[in-house]
Amino acid sequence: MHAFMKERFALFSGRIRSFFGKRKRVLVLFIILAAAIAYFMITYFAGIGIPCIFRTVTGFCCPGCGVTHFAHDLVLMRFSKLPGDNAALTVLLPLWAVVAVAVMFRKNDSSSWQRLPYVRFVSHFSIIVLLAFGIIRNIPFFAFLNS
Repeated sequence: MHAFMKERFALFSGRIRSFFGKRKRVLVLFIILAAAIAYFMITYFAGIGIPCIFRTVTGFCCPGCGVTHFAHDLVLMRFSKLPGDNAALTVLLPLWAVVAVAVMFRKNDSSSWQRLPYVRFVSHFSIIVLLAFGIIRNIPFFAFLNS
């Protein structure tokens, strides 16, 4: 009887940990979402945003310059303005969305999602694209890529 109780308690405590682990993730996601909405409202209505430190110091555009305008245009569904805000994100965001959906609906939950081959490929591809974009957008011939 004692072994049976230990097994039941272990099963129950695992479920409790799983439940609170999921609640913690949801809470963190909610806090991030609330902060993003607050930042959007402040930048959209007040016109106050966080300046790019890299651009302020060096005078060059980083791969992330234009992300706030990109987010505003994406939320307001002005899709034609997205490539002008940040061309790299225009290419990478749909790819990231496909990978996120594939990770959420994968059949084998036991493997770590970071080890999945398509996640690793997209991560490496994204790094290469963002680094190349950060260099190319600062060449005078490609000045149209600057936001």
